[in-house]
Amino acid sequence: HHLHHSHHHNASPPPTPPPKYPPPGPQPEPLPPAMTRADHVASCAARLSSSNTFFSDVTSSRLLAVEWFVIGPGRSISDIPQTSQQCEDPKSLFAHLYSLMVLQHSLNITLPSWTTTTPDLTFTSMSDICSHYHCLTCNKDKTSVTSINLANMLPPYELTGTIPPEIGLLSTLERIELNSNDQLHGSIPSEMGKLSNLQYLHLHYTSLSGSIPSDLGKLTSLKELFVEHDKLHGTMPQSICQLRTTTTKEKKGVLELIQADCGGDEPKLECATDCCTQCHK
Repeated sequence: HHLHHSHHHNASPPPTPPPKYPPPGPQPEPLPPAMTRADHVASCAARLSSSNTFFSDVTSSRLLAVEWFVIGPGRSISDIPQTSQQCEDPKSLFAHLYSLMVLQHSLNITLPSWTTTTPDLTFTSMSDICSHYHCLTCNKDKTSVTSINLANMLPPYELTGTIPPEIGLLSTLERIELNSNDQLHGSIPSEMGKLSNLQYLHLHYTSLSGSIPSDLGKLTSLKELFVEHDKLHGTMPQSICQLRTTTTKEKKGVLELIQADCGGDEPKLECATDCCTQCHK
């Protein structure tokens, strides 16, 4: 009896059950997690694209651009805007890279030399964009992008897509050459009217359609507008005609040349005689 008794005393107590998480009863709301990189990139992209339908089309060039920053080569870029103000700064590295990525996917640029594709590619400044994008021209000190030249792309690299509104984010552009790409289609985005430094807009010999946006009349630096041999129709907007150097009215612009499909008995594009400088049939 005695042995049995002492043995009973020395036995270790039964293990306590692990505490139940969460304890019963009402719980405080958990704090929202810190925004992840993907969230930052996506919310900034949606703001730059000022799009309500941003996430509805999974294959869109915008989401491919976001993906580049999150799981692609752009994931090494530390300079992701954290506030809406930083986000909307068109001079930011992020805004430039984002719009160039959207441009690439939207225009369907397949040219291998469009960008350098070395695995250790990094972008820490505008001069990196100037060095690694080979169809862009920059100013002398490599702080801003001044031209895009994707004219006359030969098979198999011809442009087969559309011009995205995000082209309007590249605010320092002076020259856009997308001409002689007969599979380039869709309309001219009105956002091009934001490019206040633009001097040369060459969109001739393409399949661009629709009407010419009157917002292009905001381009007070524009010298040449070439839209002949396209599928554009309607009327050359009065806002653009007012930029012509010949108008007797108070001079609003420096537009010297407008070439359009305004010739023949039934022109595709109506254009006043003192507006277009060359009418093609």
